Amino acid sequence: MSLPRKIVLKLPLCETADLGRFVEDCLAANVSLVAVRGEAAASVEDKMERLINVNGTDETRFFTTSAHAAADDAIDFARAWDEGEALRIMAP
Repeated sequence: MSLPRKIVLKLPLCETADLGRFVEDCLAANVSLVAVRGEAAASVEDKMERLINVNGTDETRFFTTSAHAAADDAIDFARAWDEGEALRIMAP
């Protein structure tokens, strides 16, 4: 799957969603931002950050995450991030 540089991740995640695989796909695709939106956004963002920084020593494993309760906030934040870059709203 080809991923854009900016993603708004809609919550809740489906039961079969593999957050670890999603993080690895984002790293491989050189994603710059994943803005998580929804009721448990902060919790999912924390899990993603732990998956990104497995042991904290590999500086190549990086992208920015943010947590937003409201959809509009997440979309506005993502649009303002690296203006001109493609944005995709997804719910894995």
